[in-house]
Amino acid sequence: MTSGAGPVTSRESVREPSRESVRKSPWESVRKSWESVRRFTARARWFWREATGEAAYDRYVAHARARDPRAPVLTRRAFERHRVDAREADPREGFRCC
Repeated sequence: MTSGAGPVTSRESVREPSRESVRKSPWESVRKSWESVRRFTARARWFWREATGEAAYDRYVAHARARDPRAPVLTRRAFERHRVDAREADPREGFRCC
């Protein structure tokens, strides 16, 4: 006997939708592919900037701004000149003949 709360349903009559009935957008695979390409490109760019030393200036600016936001920051050209001069003056780095 029921208490009037509604019809009693068995577990078998309430089913989850099957995988076949849930359709994905045809663009879903394209979106995932482009997302993979974007992630790969971002990682490759990061690696290239680190390998060539291009990211060093960005780290320098972030560090200088964090220490004293009002202090003048070297330009990229001056920073690179200072970095090359320091590298060439260090005997542990070897020497450059040309």
